[in-house]
Amino acid sequence: IDLARVHSALVPTQLDGRVALQVAGAAQRVEGRLADGDLAFGFAARIADGRLDLDRFRASAGRGRLDGSGRVEFGGRRAFGFDGTASSFDPSRFGAYPAGTLGGRIELRGVLAPTWQVEGSVALAEGSRLLGVPVRGHARANATPTRIAGIDADVSAGRNRVTLKGDAGAPADRLAWRIDADALAELAPLLPAGTPPLAGAVAARGTL
Repeated sequence: IDLARVHSALVPTQLDGRVALQVAGAAQRVEGRLADGDLAFGFAARIADGRLDLDRFRASAGRGRLDGSGRVEFGGRRAFGFDGTASSFDPSRFGAYPAGTLGGRIELRGVLAPTWQVEGSVALAEGSRLLGVPVRGHARANATPTRIAGIDADVSAGRNRVTLKGDAGAPADRLAWRIDADALAELAPLLPAGTPPLAGAVAARGTL
C-alpha cells in the first residue's frame, strides 16, 4: 500500500503485512498490521449494530508512536469519539508535516448531523518539541460551524506563552487573552518562510 496514493501529503510507502477479517452473523471484525521498514500501522476494529468501534490503533515510526481508540455511528446524529496518546511522535515521518518529538493526549467527541459539533482537548507532555522548539500546554474547546465555546488554552513555545479563556462567535461572547513572550526570536522555526525576524519581548492582555 502506498500512502501517497491515499493522500498526496502522506509519504510514499510500500506497506505490507496481514489483514484478517472475521464475520459472525451481522458483525464483522478486522485486525491487521502493515509495515514498511520501521514505519508501521496496527489496528483492530468491529462493525456491528450500526457503528464502527476502533478497539485499538497504533501508528509508529522508530521509537515514536500514536496509540488510540474510537467509535463512529453510521446513523442518527453520526456521533463519534477518539482518544489518543502520543509518545516521541514525529509527524514528519508520515507526511509533509513539521518535524517534532511530541507526547501527550488528544480527546475528541462530537456529531456530524444535522450539523457538525466537536468537543476536543489536547495536552502536550513535558519534553515535547516542534521544529526544535520546546512546546507544552493544553487546549480545550467546543466548536460548531458558527461558534467556539468553552475555550480554555494555555500554550507555550520556548519562553513564549499564550492563554485564552472564554467564548467566540456570538454577539455576547467574550474571549480573554494574554501574551507573555519573553523571547520572540525563539519562535522563528515555527513561522512561515519569509517572515521577518522577530526579536525582543511582548507582554499584553485584553478581551475580545
